Amino acid sequence: MIFEIILIILFITLIYGFLIHKIIIQIETKNKILLVLSIFLFFIFIQFKYFDNLGYPISEDLPEKFYLLNVYKTDNNELILLIKDPSTSALPRLYKLKYTKKLEETLSAAMNNLNKGLNMIGVIDQKLSNNNYGIYFRTIKKQLPTK
Repeated sequence: MIFEIILIILFITLIYGFLIHKIIIQIETKNKILLVLSIFLFFIFIQFKYFDNLGYPISEDLPEKFYLLNVYKTDNNELILLIKDPSTSALPRLYKLKYTKKLEETLSAAMNNLNKGLNMIGVIDQKLSNNNYGIYFRTIKKQLPTK
């Protein structure tokens, strides 16, 4: 995995270098700096979007409703959540949240309920929660098949 990441970064850098070389050598305009900067910003944007899709945790907003699958606390006081959005068929996603004591208590209680076998759904609502992100969990009934 690391080798593939390094190989892709090297490939993107080579393409960037080739395009910059073409601009400097072959284009006869006064706007070379603008062209170089635009290509540089484009490649920085592509690189960040590529790493967001590798499975690294993202810092975007959580969906309105979600299933909590797992929680991990890092050494630098961040909470990593693995969640599944019930409104889409997409794979579960990692989200990175800043650590607060109240958020950790909320997530620990939810994980304890999940470990007991209860079905839980997370909901974002600032009025009903006691943490900065507005996350609270409620139990949902299991849907058993008819006999």
